Amino acid sequence: NNPIEDAHSEAVLTNGSGYLFGIYDGHGGAACGQVTAKRLQNYVAAGLLSTQDLERHIEAVKSENLDSEHFSPLATFNENFELVQDLRAIYQRSYLEYLNRLYSETSRK
Repeated sequence: NNPIEDAHSEAVLTNGSGYLFGIYDGHGGAACGQVTAKRLQNYVAAGLLSTQDLERHIEAVKSENLDSEHFSPLATFNENFELVQDLRAIYQRSYLEYLNRLYSETSRK
């Protein structure tokens, strides 16, 4: 595997309930592992939120309130790259759709 195309991510959940770690194989090239490392933990962390915290998180994401303590459910370490603006906007919409589906499922229970 040369050059190394794998990526990794480490984060602490901001509600203090634990840590998330991941190692991602870059089968589709380095970008595949990097994008997965950048995005996947957000989805997992959102799924671990209480219904009330999820609702606050959705509102912070919708309003793009980066200063809100609820904007991100995790704090990442060693984040080595940024997504280009076009991808960031697409991924943000996708993430918000996921959050809304997650909320509708959890609020029914």
